[in-house]
Parts: sequence; C-alpha cells; structure tokens
Amino acid sequence: MAGRLLRAARRITREYDDALRPVGLTVTQFGLLNSVDRYEPDSISELADLLALDRTTLSRNLKPLEKAGLIFAGRRARAAVAVCC
Repeated sequence: MAGRLLRAARRITREYDDALRPVGLTVTQFGLLNSVDRYEPDSISELADLLALDRTTLSRNLKPLEKAGLIFAGRRARAAVAVCC
C-alpha cells in the first residue's frame, strides 16, 4: 500500500513539474512562492518554521527563485522574503 502511494505521489509531482516547466518552475518552487505570498514572513527562519523545514534547506531552495527575480530576500523586501510582482 505505501509503495503504491509513493509511486502515485511521484507521478503527480512529475505531472505538475511538466506543467510548470514552460515557466521555469518546479512544483516545489511553486509551493514556496505561494507560501511566501500567503504568509509574508518576517524572516527565512519564520518561513522555515511555518513550513517545518530546515532553514538551510529552505535557503537553498529559495536561491534560484531570488536569482530569477521572483522573490526578494533581505532589506529590499518589505518582509525578509517577498514575492516579486
């Protein structure tokens, strides 16, 4: 049962990744963008706590979004992390 569930989850993730590929995002990145927009965290640590993620893992996953100009981190943002546009 667990194996089937895992395979189904991977297939769904693959489908979303395929759908988001034209805009240059993965489903994980899309989820992070939504979380940043929804919670408007004051720090990366706060967002990490909200998402139950390790801060360094979250920072590593946010870096490509910042590099692409989709989020701003630090002083340039109204919060520590903010969605562009």
